[in-house]
Amino acid sequence: MQRFPINLLVTLLWLGLPEAFGANARLSPEGVLMKQAHTFFLNDFADAHTAEFAGKESDHFGRRLLRVKMKNTSFTVTGDSEMLLPAGTERVAPFCRYFELHGEDLHLLGGIRLLPVAPNADLPVSTKTPTVYRVKVPALPAPSADAPGFRLRLTGNARIHEIHMVPFNQLMETFDDIPYRNLGHELPPQKAKVTIDTTRELSIAGHIQLDRSKWFRYYGKPGTLPKVLEDHAAERGFLPGRQMIKFEPAFVKGYN
Repeated sequence: MQRFPINLLVTLLWLGLPEAFGANARLSPEGVLMKQAHTFFLNDFADAHTAEFAGKESDHFGRRLLRVKMKNTSFTVTGDSEMLLPAGTERVAPFCRYFELHGEDLHLLGGIRLLPVAPNADLPVSTKTPTVYRVKVPALPAPSADAPGFRLRLTGNARIHEIHMVPFNQLMETFDDIPYRNLGHELPPQKAKVTIDTTRELSIAGHIQLDRSKWFRYYGKPGTLPKVLEDHAAERGFLPGRQMIKFEPAFVKGYN
């Protein structure tokens, strides 16, 4: 295989990518929506509620949004209840990792569902105590300004005083548009001919077979699915293991 000096490779990359990664790079339709939602989150939504930031505008990375305590979210859960979240929650939720409920008797809640996007499954629970109940926000598509409002469907008996939204990794005030850029948008489209030869096999360092014990796994812990399903998968060469129990927290870090 032909090799290139690292300094030449870096020079070629630097010369070839300014247009693609420049400030004028065109965003995809999803990127446009995400950028609009990011601006809405850091300005309108944060101003309308109580936002907590880290850092200062004069810092290298500027301020980072830590969490937002939403106003007017006091609610009593009795049996099966639905709670309307503040306007705009549906637009900022894709940037958030958690909904964090503060209140009383929250450990008595049976589950929380997010409507209308996840009506058939409870949101995964991260923390469940009498005063704090934290659930993970599901993966959400790019929001639009006219998206339907979000509601929480709750079961149990508890009192909610506050709901906090916790972003991923401290949301920076500058929108990261790199994942949404249409690279090469300034170039005209070209036709390409692709030929697929089904008589040849891919060989990686001489290997043409994947290690089944490593790669042919399905998402589940051993013994947690019906035996008939595990047997059905095993007969076809698939084993559980994509959701194995992690021992490090128990043996190294500890709980509580």
